[in-house]
Amino acid sequence: MGPRGRHHRKQSVAADEMEWLEPREQPFERTRPRDIATEQVHDKSLAREVAASGVTVNGVAPGSILWEGGGWHRRQQADPEGIAEFIRHEMPLGRFGTVDEVAGVVAFVCSKQASLLSGASIAVDGAQGRSNI
Repeated sequence: MGPRGRHHRKQSVAADEMEWLEPREQPFERTRPRDIATEQVHDKSLAREVAASGVTVNGVAPGSILWEGGGWHRRQQADPEGIAEFIRHEMPLGRFGTVDEVAGVVAFVCSKQASLLSGASIAVDGAQGRSNI
């Protein structure tokens, strides 16, 4: 607990900000694992630094999330067969994640029930990620 009995949470969501780039501009395969690993190291280090103050620090790493108007939605509209093939080969659960699924994890991580959770990185990717970090 922090000052005055308050719980303090710092969460980072390692979103794939490159999603909004056009496919020909997207260096997804080369940069995403490194960026996530950097975020994980930062969160773990910060968690240790601020723990004595009652602050918890965690990361949430979403996989490919589909929402209307988002990059995956636009690609799905433009190339349904290509995206279906991508899903078959790259997504073990056979589907995109949803905003609500990620939000549920973030809500839990920010809750009182997660008061011992600190320095963690939680993949919300349906086993899509390949990193063991």
